[in-house]
Amino acid sequence: GETIPKTGRYVLPCWIQNARVLNHQATMPTDLFPPALLRAVVERYHKGPRKTRIFNHSINANCHCRLRHMSAWAAQIDALCQTYDILVVQSTGNLWESAPPPSAGIKDHLVAGRHYPEYLTERSSRVANPAQSLQALSVGSVAYQMYESGGWRSFATENGQPSSFSRSGLGIWEVIKPEIVEFAGDYLRSPGTPVLLATPREGQDCYPELVRSTLHAPGPPYDRDEIGTSFAAPKVTHIAAMLQRLLPDEPCLLYRALIVQSARWPEWTRGIPDVDKLAVLRSLGYGVPSFDRATTNTDYRTTFISTGETDIKAGECHIYEVPIPE
Repeated sequence: GETIPKTGRYVLPCWIQNARVLNHQATMPTDLFPPALLRAVVERYHKGPRKTRIFNHSINANCHCRLRHMSAWAAQIDALCQTYDILVVQSTGNLWESAPPPSAGIKDHLVAGRHYPEYLTERSSRVANPAQSLQALSVGSVAYQMYESGGWRSFATENGQPSSFSRSGLGIWEVIKPEIVEFAGDYLRSPGTPVLLATPREGQDCYPELVRSTLHAPGPPYDRDEIGTSFAAPKVTHIAAMLQRLLPDEPCLLYRALIVQSARWPEWTRGIPDVDKLAVLRSLGYGVPSFDRATTNTDYRTTFISTGETDIKAGECHIYEVPIPE
């Protein structure tokens, strides 16, 4: 979830299993073929005793995806979701400080005169492979707040604006990617030239709260010291896990639909001109999801769902009648 419990004993609502696929440099080994690796991981855990159905995949290529042809990596996600009824929650990937052509990092955009948030709509800022997968639930990042102090200031000026590093859509065949976003922080920048990007300690409220790894030097068990879409995706996976707990016999596409339907654009988008709404859609998708809206009804909002798998063929539709009391 969003915060880490500070007191008491926390009982996990689900089983968490870890498949380590990155090397000591946190990169994919070059001798591994990502589609084959992903299939091996999914089949091992889905066919194992826990019958895992929800997979958090915070791994991306280091450049934007293609738009004409689906990559083998993304196509494998689509095939696995269709074959095994699983849900893959996929990060959109990050913009780095600098990157060689045809990619571009945040500093490269700024030097070229492309400012935030306009550079997020550049071709080089498009979601990274395999986030263009049609079946995956792709997740971008938004910022917590505006920050300016001690010579540092955030890119975002409002709560819920796109993170400076979060990649945008549209995806292949102009589908909405990312579908949703979650809070995963923002870079702080210095006012000087050349510009410096960092996550200094004084701006810790701009970063997500994370459990720290025991592989590093002694320190607190949790902290706010890193940013990235890799930390946005697990927050959505948390909602998906809770949905599976509530609706264990329903298909994963229902979990995906309920999460997307629960999403809303942040407050700062109210009143923006229609001409700017496509840029918002490209960076935020449907918005920030809500656990409450995805899982419960209220006196003023009700979500109707069908039960089980229901096939609707091309050219057909299903009509449901809902009797409303006087």
